[in-house]
Amino acid sequence: MTRRRSSVTYPTGLVVVSSPPLATLEPVRSGGSDDDLTVLTASSPPPGTAPLAVAYPTDKSDLPRVSTTTSATCITVGGLSKEALSLSHAEAGGMVQKHPQPFTWSRWAGESVATQALVPALITQALATGILDATTYADFSTFASNQTGNAILLTLSAVGTIEVRLLLTGVSFAGFLGCAFLFGHIGHWVGVRRRAWLLCSTFFQTMCLVISAILVSPAGPRATALGGQHEWFILFLFAAMSGSQVAMARQSSCQELPTAPMTSTFVDFVADQYLFAAWGDPKATPRNRRIAYVISMIGGSFIGACLHRYSSSWVVVVVTVVIKLGAMSLLLFARPDEPEFAE
Repeated sequence: MTRRRSSVTYPTGLVVVSSPPLATLEPVRSGGSDDDLTVLTASSPPPGTAPLAVAYPTDKSDLPRVSTTTSATCITVGGLSKEALSLSHAEAGGMVQKHPQPFTWSRWAGESVATQALVPALITQALATGILDATTYADFSTFASNQTGNAILLTLSAVGTIEVRLLLTGVSFAGFLGCAFLFGHIGHWVGVRRRAWLLCSTFFQTMCLVISAILVSPAGPRATALGGQHEWFILFLFAAMSGSQVAMARQSSCQELPTAPMTSTFVDFVADQYLFAAWGDPKATPRNRRIAYVISMIGGSFIGACLHRYSSSWVVVVVTVVIKLGAMSLLLFARPDEPEFAE
């Protein structure tokens, strides 16, 4: 028997439809490696129709509900789990459909967001990074997200080549790596593209910026104002935001949009095999994403520099908060992954 198995976890309520309808279905015991499954199959399929089988774990108490119409047989299987669905003779014309289910917050929060659907949110994050980095270096003479530059600054300071604001650079480096480590491993544990996790991570990033905006505002405490005794805390919040953001972006399966570093993006862009392909060519999708990313980062840097020159650092942070909220709204409505079948 030729069999095709699902490679994903299906929600309760999957419907298997066969047209023309199958005859009566009888449970049969499968053997071999499928000893833990019970298979429903047609005992006498109509002439010219190959049997369609549905397998489900035998420890499930809810049996499939079978209803026959004049044009098709519908089998609703509750609680299907990983590799629990088996289709025989798929070439006979059977098809699998997801049964419409009522919206629930738990199902929505547990959805795995499709990689393609994350692209607008990640590009928006890159725009926010460009705006913030422009003013961060101008105010602190160090970076919040570009840790390659900070690593070099630390080594130059160690040998006394140049004078570096060692405390600020070290705080930024530690804050970035610490949050990248923490959020990266939590993401592996809960699901790197699970909607609830993406929203929690982005909410943390936004709150870091909100707190920073309060502290650097004209009405904020003097100790954390620029040039104050504890100005390092502002930079720590910026670096923590960047570390969690980059960890989320790198784990999103969209490697062309890291949302902070640019060196590897430039190299990947100019060395792309499909650099000169048409914009609509599916093979040029990675190149198109890199173009959008570079435009967002550089455009954000120009915006941040102009805002810093003609207004204040507080305005820059507030604008970045607004853009972060926009990225979060994109995640709220991002399309989830659809089940795929593999041979």
